[in-house]
Amino acid sequence: MDSIGRFIYNNPDTRSRYLSILETLNAYLRKANLPTNKSIQLENSITLTKPSKKKAIKPEKKRTEMEQYIRFLILERLTIVTFKDITAAMKE
Repeated sequence: MDSIGRFIYNNPDTRSRYLSILETLNAYLRKANLPTNKSIQLENSITLTKPSKKKAIKPEKKRTEMEQYIRFLILERLTIVTFKDITAAMKE
């Protein structure tokens, strides 16, 4: 169902009919008292055929060498003992 579902969903001629079938299947899943493993399999199949509406993960922000160094000092080296040394290094 997964492979053919993606093909049918991506085909503009059959997309509307397939969406109505998916809605019907979702309604059936909510009403039916299926065993857990079967309901999970059906939910996974539906999820795999219909693409997510979430945005892609944003790429990490480009930081300058100075920003990377300050970030390193604060996140990895900063402790109560090293506080004075790191603040002195950041002032430079």
